[in-house]
Amino acid sequence: MDWASVITAAIAGAIGGGVGGLISGFLVRIFGDRVRGLGRILVIIAAIASYIFLTPFIEPAVGPLVRSFFSDNVREEVRSELMEQPFFAAYIERFPERSEPMLGRAEQAYRTGGHEQLLTVAQQIGQEIGVSVISDLGPYSSDADLRRFFDATEAIGRRNRNDPNLCYTFYYNQIAPQNVDLNDMARFATAPGFDDLMNAMTRIIYNAGDEAIPVDYATAQAAMEEALADLYEGGDPADSRFLMGAMPRNDIEYLAACDLMLLIFERYREHPQNEEIIRMLFGSGG
Repeated sequence: MDWASVITAAIAGAIGGGVGGLISGFLVRIFGDRVRGLGRILVIIAAIASYIFLTPFIEPAVGPLVRSFFSDNVREEVRSELMEQPFFAAYIERFPERSEPMLGRAEQAYRTGGHEQLLTVAQQIGQEIGVSVISDLGPYSSDADLRRFFDATEAIGRRNRNDPNLCYTFYYNQIAPQNVDLNDMARFATAPGFDDLMNAMTRIIYNAGDEAIPVDYATAQAAMEEALADLYEGGDPADSRFLMGAMPRNDIEYLAACDLMLLIFERYREHPQNEEIIRMLFGSGG
């Protein structure tokens, strides 16, 4: 069994789910009712995209040997491999009751569809865990841990801004999966800043408390609106089309789409009430 490809699929799903929760929070706050159901839509898109985008670039590296593998202990082998990854180990330890059904799905996927189906399900499970970290644990997390995740999500874009296609892939792969290049997806897990983001998500799992921290919705909403009130002052209002899924036509537009997302991060980060804003995005489940 090529476990590296299975874990890669699961990690890609987890990052997509976690960041997708944050980005959906951005869009709901910016566009309001027009994208009110975006969080749920992103979950559906990610599940569909798992086969379209992940399997093609993983499968060539797997080769024919994967189909010769069979084990009576698939569930335990999946568990063992996931426990080698701090992020998944933290989640399994915290939510054993959720982990067992997920492991059962992985086992069933392998027995019915082999390694290829296991890759697809591994990505879906990873994505579900990523969403869960934000929606379930965000409200119970400290300001410091939420800020660390927020900063890591911004930093990975800034560190890869010199590669506009990769930056775009990171921020828009669930907003507009049809626009993403497979080669950029393949490079994603080795991008500078990737480990910091995984570590930030892992800290949320370990550190989230037992009591939800209140969210001052009125204050946070007002602060978010104020932060973005002059978003396009001196800029191009047409850039907002990228947030709604428009495909960049060249490197200049890929960079513009990346810069737009980074500008939103910057405005929220620099606002005097940034803690309230970040808790609104993460603590309220995106």
